[in-house]
Amino acid sequence: MFDADNLLSGDDRCITQSCKTMLSRLSDIGDVYPAIRQVTERIDSAYIELKDIARDISNLAESIDFDPARLTMANERLDTIYTLQKKHHVESVAELIAIRDSLTARLNDITNSEDMLEDMRRQVENMHRKQAGSSKARDRAVARPNDGIGYAQRPLRDKVRDKRAGC
Repeated sequence: MFDADNLLSGDDRCITQSCKTMLSRLSDIGDVYPAIRQVTERIDSAYIELKDIARDISNLAESIDFDPARLTMANERLDTIYTLQKKHHVESVAELIAIRDSLTARLNDITNSEDMLEDMRRQVENMHRKQAGSSKARDRAVARPNDGIGYAQRPLRDKVRDKRAGC
């Protein structure tokens, strides 16, 4: 908008000034060459319209609140975005957002891994307790105090004893 304001009414070479100069020169020729008067009237109409447009754009440009600190911040953010796009070899902000979301998920997994590890430790401890309890019960059921031979092995011992006795 500021560029448009400068082009329309910024200096001696602006559009409105050029149009005014052209109008003045063609008006001088109008006395000698009457056919140019019609073109001069059209240029005069365009000059009036351009002056109105220049005034409107100038008013709009003045109403804009220019904050250099905000502009600096916006430029820094854009620089950061461009740097990240180059770093991650992507072309759009949407792709950067997808990468951010992926990294956030991975970070959450790492952060939650302590909780998951603690849950697994509890499960292992419970399994060890169950195994220790069933192991003791199995040992009591199998072992007999008189000969050290397990209950399940007694029929075999008796068969061997009978064969020895029969020899």
